[in-house]
Amino acid sequence: MDTKKVIVELGAGTGTFRDRFLPGALTIDLKASEGIDILADAVKLPFKPESVDEFVVNNPYEFGVESLEDGVEFLEGIQTVLKPGGRIVIRAHSKNPYAQENRMKQAVSQLGLTIEVRKIDAKTDFPGHIFRTTQGRRTVPNLEFVISKGGEFS
Repeated sequence: MDTKKVIVELGAGTGTFRDRFLPGALTIDLKASEGIDILADAVKLPFKPESVDEFVVNNPYEFGVESLEDGVEFLEGIQTVLKPGGRIVIRAHSKNPYAQENRMKQAVSQLGLTIEVRKIDAKTDFPGHIFRTTQGRRTVPNLEFVISKGGEFS
């Protein structure tokens, strides 16, 4: 039995986060880059149902939970391929319009998932990594949304 976890960084940009902090993870983005393994949209992921253990999303700009409808569509696409007990970890700045806490909680609730919101210090937790928006501006995540499809938080 293969016990290797399938971890996917979604919206991975250049893949540098994976290289430093998620070795072995797959990277997905809409734009081709040397560090990207798969070109795909978050709502149409190329995985079998219930085949991924964890998704990591850093700084969702231009995608994510800009509105409640967008959030439900975004999370529903991920939930479909997430294993029972799997999780989605989204790191963002509290002012990021694509990851507002209230909308995130509403979208998660509509899908029957559970969420835990944690304050983080990305500079300490991920030393030396430069987080950027889609437009290339630097930003430092200060929130981590851990969304679970059943199971416990860790």
